[in-house]
Amino acid sequence: MPELTMISPLLNGMTDPELWSSHEGTSVYRVRHESTGLYFIVKHISVPESAETTDILVEQGIIPAFNQASDYYKSIVEQYRKELVQFHTLSQAPNICSCLRFQVVQKADQPGFDMYLLSPCRTSLLDFLHDVTISRKTAIQIGIDLCNALIVLRQNGFIHQNVKPENIFLEKGKFVLSGFGLADVATLQHTAIAKPYVGCFSA
Repeated sequence: MPELTMISPLLNGMTDPELWSSHEGTSVYRVRHESTGLYFIVKHISVPESAETTDILVEQGIIPAFNQASDYYKSIVEQYRKELVQFHTLSQAPNICSCLRFQVVQKADQPGFDMYLLSPCRTSLLDFLHDVTISRKTAIQIGIDLCNALIVLRQNGFIHQNVKPENIFLEKGKFVLSGFGLADVATLQHTAIAKPYVGCFSA
């Protein structure tokens, strides 16, 4: 079971880490702020998922040589960082949310980085649907709120490649969109969405 490293300064004053989920290099924890008693969510993303991932990528030629792995992972983390900054800017819109803060730490024992994202405790749509039988009114609200979020993204030149219940949250009575998966429409070379950008959750 992965344990949360209480990094500084991001997690200063936080205590009682509780693992909520862990899958493919991403772990989610709940922590408590010692002085206020408020709860927060910490998402830990390991880049790469494991040391074995680097060996596989080198063998497949995706990373030309082992000594270039760190630069390869640095470019991935930089893309994550840009998305986080962009989401923070867009979160001024009512139906888009972002993390409060984040911190990147270089791994000491292998090429790669650890990313830590600190967010308020929010109820995901996945958990909401598990606990509540939604009414027609709520279903319509979910649709309207998501459409509003996607309109804001499109007006700012983005599509979202990962719209799914785990990236939709209930916050102060409205549903908001977050999560990695922004694609810059200006980089698309076709009048329609290019095939590499289309997935089950693209919007």
